[in-house]
Order: sequence, then structure tokens, then C-alpha cells
Amino acid sequence: MFRNYNPSLRTRLNPNIQPFSEFEDPKGYGGYIPLTQYLRSFYTSYTEEIRHLLDKQMMVLDATYLKGDHSFKIIKLIGKIEGSSIFTALYTIVNEYEEVRLQYLVPTKSLNHLKYAFNALRRSLQYYGHSQPKIFFTDNVRGDKATLESVWALLKEDVEPVSGPEPGTKIGVTQYPKLKIPGDQVQIFCYRHFDDISSAAQTIMDQITPLPNAIGTITRAPGKLSMIQIVFHKCIHIYSVGHLDALSESLVHVLYNSNIIKMGRAISNDLKKIERDFGVSCGGGYDVATFCKERGAIETKRIGLSEICARVLERFLPKDDTVRLSDWSAINLTDKQKKYAALDAWAGLHVYQKLKQNSVIGKRIHKPLIE
Repeated sequence: MFRNYNPSLRTRLNPNIQPFSEFEDPKGYGGYIPLTQYLRSFYTSYTEEIRHLLDKQMMVLDATYLKGDHSFKIIKLIGKIEGSSIFTALYTIVNEYEEVRLQYLVPTKSLNHLKYAFNALRRSLQYYGHSQPKIFFTDNVRGDKATLESVWALLKEDVEPVSGPEPGTKIGVTQYPKLKIPGDQVQIFCYRHFDDISSAAQTIMDQITPLPNAIGTITRAPGKLSMIQIVFHKCIHIYSVGHLDALSESLVHVLYNSNIIKMGRAISNDLKKIERDFGVSCGGGYDVATFCKERGAIETKRIGLSEICARVLERFLPKDDTVRLSDWSAINLTDKQKKYAALDAWAGLHVYQKLKQNSVIGKRIHKPLIE
């Protein structure tokens, strides 16, 4: 679209294109359709004829942002010598307008074969008065970094190396400090009686504004649902509901309200358990793994909350099986159970608060942006 309104390549051909001939015209095509080989040969020969114009057009394009990648499909269409391919891949670089800025057939994936081409690209940008690239997108940052920075020095300016692990790499979660709830800032409350649960849930409704709000939510339910944990603001509520036949009206409103985002790992399963045991339709569920993947913090959604905390918060979320598999339907929970339940719910909300300002990667733009 940008180049449609800002063309830089003028054709030498007559713009008045002759229309197709009538079917009965003996001097016209008469309905004859050329073979694909003829059209391919014509296109190839014409492209070769105007090659110098195409090369010139490519040279004058700017390139503030570059994206480079290898493609292996075209290699299957290239002839082989004694059964072996001459080239391994086609390396392509495009600019911020998705315009091809460089293409080379290469024998390996190493960028050392492309140094000459990179330097030629750098000189053409300088010759035509364009700025040098500031950002280069690649799928092999560690491997390509040295070569790219040796050609374009601007790639090193105002850059802080990422200290955390790259998405997709395996990490040892125990290498980080343990995730802890700041006791001087966050309070933990446990409720068991129906009226107490109702009053506590009402305090949540009273403090929630009409705008979308996020709370951390998680449940404990090896059999019937025994517990619901909710984190909001600086409070953690632990509701023991295994002995109840129904939930209070105020708690139902909290769970039903879609403007109150329930953030947690595999939260949809937790909300289904609530609906299964109490018949309450819950809204506003948002899986913390999906939330993190949309923002590029993790590469796959198939990881647990403990690894998510390690990647996003650089903290270790302990998972003690002796506590996790203990009796959560007990009348009086132990201090370890309370701490475990509170930390699990608080971790999901803490991850949300850490990434909520990050934009969604790859989100479809429905309306054009006007600068």
C-alpha cells in the first residue's frame, strides 16, 4: 500500500494496454490459451531483460528494520549435480514494508557466506542517504548476533542483553530464589462458614470497579470441590466450601461477573469444577499460560505455573507433594496448607501484573493506524 502511493520505479512500456481480441478475429488469439511453459519462458526472459531496473529498485529501498530467514522449499526445484544439491537454502531479507532487500542462495545456514552481501547492503543504504538498520529480526539470535553486529554497528546501540532464559529453552526452576508473599503488604484470610464467606465475597464486589479487573483464582478438588482461593488487591481469601451445598450470592456474583478476570493456570478446569459441584456458571476465565504466550514470555502453553514463575518472575514456586496431596477438606487447615494455597493463587496474579503492560504479539489490526 505504501509503495502504491509512493512509486519509485517507472515502466518504459506503453501504459495503454491493448484489450483482448474478439473470439472471431482471425488475427487475434481466437480463444487460444498458451501453455504454462510458454508463459514461464516469457516471464523469465522479460525479468532478465529488466533485471538492471529491478536491481536498482531494490538498491534504493530503505531498511530501518530488517527481517532475515532461510527458506528450504526452493532448493527442491533446483537441479542437482550427481544427486547432490549445490545450495542448502535461500536466505531472504525484507524491510519494514515486507519488501525484499536481499536474496542469496547459500551452501549452509552460516551467515559467514553473506558478509559480502551484508556489506553491499550497508553501502547502498549509505549511498542513497538512508539510515542503517536499528533492529534485525532473526530466529537464531545467539548464532547470528556477532556477524550482524560486525556489519551494522547501530544494532549494538542502547541494547541491554536479556539476563533471563530465552523462550523454549529448558531451565532449572530451583536456581531462582523462592517466591514469597510479602507478609507486610498482603494479608491472608481463611473462611469456612457460609455467612463469613458471603461477607468476604461482598467486600470483593464492593471494591471492584465497573471496568475489567483481574483476580487470581484457583481451586482444590481431588473429588468434590473443597476450596476456592481468590486474590485481589492486597488480600488473599481462602474459602473452604467442600461442606457447603450452595455458594453465597455474593460469591456467585464474583464468579459469574465476566468483568472480573479470573487469572490462573488451567483456570477453565477450575471454573468447570465450580459449575459441576455448585451449578454456578463462571465467566472471565483467563489462563495465565495463554496470557504469557500471547506476550512472548513463553514459547508454549504446555508448561506449569512453576516454570512460568521462573521465566517471568525469575522466582521458584515450590510444589511440596506432601502438602499438595494432603486433605484439603479438613475442618482446620494447617499453616503449610494455607501458605501453599495462598501462594499458588497469588503467583498467577503476580505474573499477570508483571506482563499486563506488554502488548500482544501478532495481534490482528482491524483498522489502519494513522500516525
